[in-house]
Amino acid sequence: MTLPDSFLAAPLAHRALHDLSQGRAENAPASIEAAIRAGYGIEIDIQISRDGRAMVFHDYRLDRLTDATGFIRDRDATELGRIRLSGTSDTIPTLAQVLEQVAGRAPLLIEIKDQDGTLGP
Repeated sequence: MTLPDSFLAAPLAHRALHDLSQGRAENAPASIEAAIRAGYGIEIDIQISRDGRAMVFHDYRLDRLTDATGFIRDRDATELGRIRLSGTSDTIPTLAQVLEQVAGRAPLLIEIKDQDGTLGP
């Protein structure tokens, strides 16, 4: 499979253009906006919440990037959307929120995280 030219024209910001010293966490709305403004494409990660919603978050567990603990899959989207990303004013966004934010302004590469291995080897 060949990627469209739009994915090859500019580098991709891995987990968006994050920089905690600037208040931008991985996969956060502020990092996504920074990547767009800098002219980058954006790679994000999604996890599925307990209620089946796609949440933009890299890790299976909340512990590294938030003050909360436990697995993304054990909480519903509304609850996850209230959890602040450490060092920022952003909270965990849904994929729908990110799609609305990007609105075609940058190429978006979405990595689906396989929490329990059911997507196969």
